[in-house]
Amino acid sequence: MKLIELVEEEYAHIEERQDKKIEYEKDIVYRICDAFEGWLSLLIDRSKHLDERFNDEANKEYRGLFKILKKKFEEKKQEIYTQNDLTQFSLRIHEYADHKYFSYTGLFLSALIQAHEEFTHTKEPYMLNLSKEENNRLIDYIGHSFSHVTLLIKGSVGKYLGYNMQSGWIAVSNSSSDDTGLQNDGGIIHLLGNTGDFVGEGMKRGKIIVEGNCGKNVGGLLPAFGGVIKINGSYESINSFYQSSQSKIYHREREISAYQLKIYHKGIPIFPEDKK
Repeated sequence: MKLIELVEEEYAHIEERQDKKIEYEKDIVYRICDAFEGWLSLLIDRSKHLDERFNDEANKEYRGLFKILKKKFEEKKQEIYTQNDLTQFSLRIHEYADHKYFSYTGLFLSALIQAHEEFTHTKEPYMLNLSKEENNRLIDYIGHSFSHVTLLIKGSVGKYLGYNMQSGWIAVSNSSSDDTGLQNDGGIIHLLGNTGDFVGEGMKRGKIIVEGNCGKNVGGLLPAFGGVIKINGSYESINSFYQSSQSKIYHREREISAYQLKIYHKGIPIFPEDKK
């Protein structure tokens, strides 16, 4: 066989393998879509309290999903989907924007990402493309309970970004809605756009950086116990709790100071105030 024929034959095998790989990846993404559709339909019976702030229903949904996915990885002893599969899935999420409970998609995405990270311990960032928002419907709860995850998001997100985040880093190319960094316990959240009200509510540790503007009650209605919030744009107001030197907080019967929280505006500390 001539050399040129050998090369052509090898290229044919490569193209065949690539076609099979593409079909396989599509098949995995379709399976994720099917599972997502099934989960959305189940929310019809379970979503009564999901809209309420400071309830455990969202946590229960996340933990249930994460437990199932983690078990699947352990049973298969190999990746059941890849980081690229998750990126491809994110490109199709807008197809479900008309569903009544579409906004809770972040719980599903967060469980998918965290289960994959705990199995693979990857050092590579996860990437979601959410730039195709349909009917201005944004996704809530992205980054729920993240630990050791690096996530890059193209587009805007909804409420509760980085809710109960333990560690890791989330970067968003655009903006987020209310309650960004709610109960953040060690993660870093970086927004290149704006955020809504109550940023950093109940925050214990970690950092939130907002390159754009913030809404009302920076620091939240409930006290933030620690961490750093940096605002490089404008803000409407800081929670009046942080302006009262008489305020005290008790946590598990131990008195702690809300002044462990630090807030910066355009690089200048605005909380706590410099007494000099």
